[in-house]
Amino acid sequence: MRLNWAWCLAGITLGAASPAGAQTLRDDTIAAIAAAQPTATVTVVDPLTIKVKTPGGGDLQINFDRIEAFCAASPGEDCVAERERFIAGVAELVTTKPDEKIVASQLRIVIRSDDYAQEVARIGTGKEIADPPLAMPFAEGLTLMLAADYPNTLKILGQSAVRDLGLDRDALLALATRQVLADLPRIPSAEEVEGKLRNVAGFDYGASILLQPDRWRPLALATGGRLFVAVPSDNDVLIGTVESGPDLRALEKLVAQSYAAAGRGISPHIYRWSPTGWEVAK
Repeated sequence: MRLNWAWCLAGITLGAASPAGAQTLRDDTIAAIAAAQPTATVTVVDPLTIKVKTPGGGDLQINFDRIEAFCAASPGEDCVAERERFIAGVAELVTTKPDEKIVASQLRIVIRSDDYAQEVARIGTGKEIADPPLAMPFAEGLTLMLAADYPNTLKILGQSAVRDLGLDRDALLALATRQVLADLPRIPSAEEVEGKLRNVAGFDYGASILLQPDRWRPLALATGGRLFVAVPSDNDVLIGTVESGPDLRALEKLVAQSYAAAGRGISPHIYRWSPTGWEVAK
């Protein structure tokens, strides 16, 4: 999982974190920042939050609550791997200049929760030079956002990206969509999802698999409207068929648990395809 630039700025509290575990993660992260950017200034706000001022003028807030919630609900080896990815992302983040130019090949369309998008927008409009994120409503609880891809992190982009890249908005979004889908697996066939629960894992932008209406539409028809997709996180996308009623209710509990345990949750909902796009399953 890549570290999300804006997630560092505004983490959303979820679950209870271990004080000892949080302190270890915090101390290891501070050490990585010092090694990557020795002139950065780190201020400990509380056990789960630090603020970083980088030489280039960037002010970052890094929250550890979701990582610790993930560790509390996951096997030890998964926790260690998630912490290592998180720390690597922070180290990359503090060495990236706030005004570093983005190139078109970095563009990706990502799917995030509405709450996340609103918090990023609040931060973007509060800057000295306002640059709210380029974001669009997608489905109930979900927002599309433009991002730049880095080896260990991603940066949510503001509307200035359209101007800086010299592309019109539609061309920029189309390019970002093509590039994110190029790294994702194909959508399964009706035979592959019928009566099954498929898990798409190990992809940095897994939730963006929803961005293929021309392929989801025939699959929804072929499965008699029983198709579902859930995106608890980018690294945990669930696809299958389920009847409405008790089976759907049971699946809702599973998805909610996956969302709660995610290092960076996206949605606890289950979605079905409809003539107007993705809707929360009823």
